[in-house]
Amino acid sequence: MKKKQIRKRTAAAVLLAAVLLAACGNKGDVMDGDDMFRSASGGPLTEESSVQEEPEEISGETDAVSEAVSEASETPPWQPTDMKIVFDTTDIDDNPVSTADYSDAKLVMLNFWEPWCGPCVGELPDLARLYEDYKDKGLVILGIYSELDMTEEARELQSQSGITYPILHFDEEFRDLHILYVPTTYFTDGEGNALTPEPYIGSRSYDDWAQIVEEILAQVDA
Repeated sequence: MKKKQIRKRTAAAVLLAAVLLAACGNKGDVMDGDDMFRSASGGPLTEESSVQEEPEEISGETDAVSEAVSEASETPPWQPTDMKIVFDTTDIDDNPVSTADYSDAKLVMLNFWEPWCGPCVGELPDLARLYEDYKDKGLVILGIYSELDMTEEARELQSQSGITYPILHFDEEFRDLHILYVPTTYFTDGEGNALTPEPYIGSRSYDDWAQIVEEILAQVDA
């Protein structure tokens, strides 16, 4: 086998492992290879999505493993889109909540998570800290979960993680977002206009999220 082919397979393996650690299937299932590649692409995850193209040739000067890790954690650039995310649901305490409640926000971060998802739970303390550090700069974080039979678990995690931002129930209006894996995160303005062309798939550290938030806020304020 040629050395180039070996390096390609090594890069693919690292990419799959990185995504597997960062995201969960929507029912807690282990993702198969095709699903993990779809998740790593950073694009909307639809059932029709598939990976059919061969990977590009990797030059001898490129570190394939580093490139794969970078691709797995790559985030879409800030770019206003025509997509709008509007909702009318309830929070974890059954209080009514809608898009209009956050019209004054500069940046709304919708984080879809589930109590059974390890990567989701693992980043909750970082999201709690992120909200506290950036709420005065116009950031609102909304945690959204759909497993209503796990509300008590969600409450406990909310308390343990120090979350002060709202936790909302998943609503039918979110179905168009094609949430197949969690955590999945969207950014919008206060009116629900999407500010990135694609969602962010998988969990991230505080530093990674802070960098993304600062970049988007800088563009919003420009």
